[in-house]
Amino acid sequence: MARRKGDFLVGVLGPVTLRSVNGIQVMSRRLQPGVMKQTEETKRAAANFGMAGSLSSHIYQSHSSPLGKMNDGNLYNRLTSKLAGILNDCRDPVSNLYNFSTESFSSLVGLDFNINSPLRKRMVMLPELELENEMVTLAFPKTSQEIKLKFPPKSNDCEIIATAALFDLTNCKMANTYDWQKQAVNKEEPLLNNIKFKFMVPKGCLCIVSVFLKYYSILHVHGSLVNTKQFSPGGICGAIITPGKFDGMDGRHWLQMDKVKF
Repeated sequence: MARRKGDFLVGVLGPVTLRSVNGIQVMSRRLQPGVMKQTEETKRAAANFGMAGSLSSHIYQSHSSPLGKMNDGNLYNRLTSKLAGILNDCRDPVSNLYNFSTESFSSLVGLDFNINSPLRKRMVMLPELELENEMVTLAFPKTSQEIKLKFPPKSNDCEIIATAALFDLTNCKMANTYDWQKQAVNKEEPLLNNIKFKFMVPKGCLCIVSVFLKYYSILHVHGSLVNTKQFSPGGICGAIITPGKFDGMDGRHWLQMDKVKF
């Protein structure tokens, strides 16, 4: 049975299904139970998408604190879609087993947590991730160009917060806490060229490094946060799997990821 939701109809009406997508009324043919049979490939695709959704939930969870509920409402879906493509590319079509390499998750780079305020628009270019032994470094590429942070109206200071979330995909676990560092930038001195963030990462782990920009009217002197639900730049700047095998002896507390099995 269809019902009115705002300006749109949602639900089943006779032979059609009604829903709204991005402010548009969408009507599709209603499938009767038992009409469509799943092939083995469609079953595998469904399982792959389900795995992507579960992993997306855990990545979302690992970023919940720095996000502070300032993400857009479609972040989970966009992240799941990205992960579905990644997992599909890494899955062996015969054995259905997943094989990950160092750069398997690199296409996550550039994913904005709030699509209304792209991170690249504020930083001109995104910092890049480099791996050396068990150390990842996030920095801007060497260039003669001055890279200046852009400030919105009513803001004078910005905290650039970098976080590193860790995932042991072999054992389907995630680190209970994320590592983070921050650096303050003033509107009068907005240069970013020499800013670097470094994180120690154990072997055999997926490391997702993200950056969040927290703008203030005045920092530390009873200043107020300028960020809002509509404006809160942040996004993924690096995603890399460190070579080697994780031995679980890094001193962190690791949690089992529900419904994730590689």
